[in-house]
Amino acid sequence: MGGRDPYSASKSCQDIVVQSFRESYFSNLGIILSSVRAGNVMGGGDWAKNRSVPDIVRGIVDGHSIIIRNPKSVRPWQHVLEPVYGMLLFAQKMFNNTRFSGAWNFGPISEMK
Repeated sequence: MGGRDPYSASKSCQDIVVQSFRESYFSNLGIILSSVRAGNVMGGGDWAKNRSVPDIVRGIVDGHSIIIRNPKSVRPWQHVLEPVYGMLLFAQKMFNNTRFSGAWNFGPISEMK
């Protein structure tokens, strides 16, 4: 966990806050508390500005030039249904199993086979 930029650091801060609540208020009660996030999610009607896929589609439809903001960046994109499915499975595993308390990040596998 960490982050070199404010956006990444803010995600880590969330994990630290959840951890502090878990240790301060719930550790002796057997309550399972986790922070869960997913990165580089696309799909599900996300048409916000400064999102790669929506910006490309808008550029094509409107006949404008497509500008790739960070052409050297490689992102492990995942469709929104993948982390949602993972989070539902995680919630099921978390039920009555303190082994799953902690900070979790849902993302695609790092290497393609």
